[in-house]
Amino acid sequence: MANSALAIIEAMAEALVDRHLNAATIHPVDRALVAREWDARLTSVEPFDVVNNALVFFSGGGGGGTRGLCAGWVIDRLLSGLTPADILDRAREQIAANKITFWEITCVKGLMVKQREDLEPNVFLIPNAEVPSHYFADRVFGSQQFEFYQRSDDAALVQAFDVAPAFVPGDNRAEFDAASKRLSKARQKRAEVAVRIREALILSGSVAIEMSAGFDAAMEDSLFTLGFSMSSNPWPPHVPRAKEVDINATRRYLELLNTFGDSPALSLAIHRLGLARSGGDPVNRAIDLGLALEVALMSNDPSSQEIGNKLGTRCAWLTGASVEQRKEAFTTAGKLYTARSEAAHRGAITPKTQRAYNFAACNDLVRATLAKIVERGKFPDWRDLTLGGDGV
Repeated sequence: MANSALAIIEAMAEALVDRHLNAATIHPVDRALVAREWDARLTSVEPFDVVNNALVFFSGGGGGGTRGLCAGWVIDRLLSGLTPADILDRAREQIAANKITFWEITCVKGLMVKQREDLEPNVFLIPNAEVPSHYFADRVFGSQQFEFYQRSDDAALVQAFDVAPAFVPGDNRAEFDAASKRLSKARQKRAEVAVRIREALILSGSVAIEMSAGFDAAMEDSLFTLGFSMSSNPWPPHVPRAKEVDINATRRYLELLNTFGDSPALSLAIHRLGLARSGGDPVNRAIDLGLALEVALMSNDPSSQEIGNKLGTRCAWLTGASVEQRKEAFTTAGKLYTARSEAAHRGAITPKTQRAYNFAACNDLVRATLAKIVERGKFPDWRDLTLGGDGV
């Protein structure tokens, strides 16, 4: 049985001891050298022979060969304290299952949660403290750009998914390419889900929300974890300290957004509302907030005449339940449009306009406007609405 997998793993354990290599002292170069030395023997016997010359998938598509993969995985398990028999059992289970479960973990800057909050099947938010230990965790969840190891309070968006099969025979390139395309499309789908969740969070309150970086993490010590995946925005907008939002409202808006349909205008308006909350100077905030209102209320309207009056009227009839509420909405929208126009055309806001323009009130008005549109499921018939109708 000298050439059995168990005997080879036991010999690898002895080799690590002879070289005085343990979890605290081993260097990546040492690990690679030992893996190269033993991999050919290990992949020549059951169950590792099935993986020999196979193609292993990355979590988001593409992949690579398995050279050194099996021996490297065994070395890591030995250094973690597992017995050779336990390692062999795990290998057999994983090769038979031919599947990896991943978490795509995205930092949600500006959001704090105190417990797991499920949003959709296999999509949920978790507190910062529950983010799995990972090479990228401190870097992605650092509180400032240059303070990687000072963890923030920002929550994590998790999208759980399986990569199955985890590997295919190396001579089956057609199956590899087809599966790789499916994984790439699934990654794009998850990116779209993340955008809708950000939009729902923005509509749920008055906090700034940005999803600046993320990474994929395997949920077990998988034999088939080949490399890693990370995405990031190198210059994300500044986001104030993380705060809680009404998660039930988030679930509601997420459901409404899912049924609203694809609307670039609505997405742009919500995105600009989020940017306006991300700090910055009053000029840029007025431009972002004013643009959000204008995009939302001028959708499908090619006319550019009397935009300020149209914004105020449409906003008033959309959000106001009484005459007084409509008057207040009309006035606030007018002040925002004036500030936005001065900021866009002059590069500054006059002191008189600055005194009249209240960011918090305008922020609440824009949020309420977008929420009303989402709740309707489509943009209103503006002419009918502003003549006192239901806007349908």
